[in-house]
Amino acid sequence: SAPAHADFRLPPDWVIDPPVFMMHTTLVKTADVVPPLGYVLTMNTDGPLTEAWVVNTDGQPAARGRMVHTERFAVFDQIVTEPAHQRKGLGRCVMQALCNHAVDLRADVGVLVATDAGAALYRAMDWTLNSPVVSAVIAG
Repeated sequence: SAPAHADFRLPPDWVIDPPVFMMHTTLVKTADVVPPLGYVLTMNTDGPLTEAWVVNTDGQPAARGRMVHTERFAVFDQIVTEPAHQRKGLGRCVMQALCNHAVDLRADVGVLVATDAGAALYRAMDWTLNSPVVSAVIAG
């Protein structure tokens, strides 16, 4: 019979990425999203993909994100705020705009995989942590 515990080791060219966090929420539409003064929010939908981005008055990118919807689910990905524009509510602005759009498309469950830093924002927006996720990748 097989041993109860197998000795598993990754090949030397593989590395373990830092953990990320699978999260979900019940999507709820809020009031219209208004970016902070000095910023403009734009959204574009192409099939199931919706992208949102925020630029400052000089047209420089400040924040962005995307969402794919299918039936009642919306999957959020690549929500990023540029370092020079952090702590101004832009990540929340992008997320809420995408959430509102998902609700308009009749999605009621949102899912995402968050970094450690992003998880704090999502918890503040009433997202629930499901589990940590760890992946191994080939280095190089």
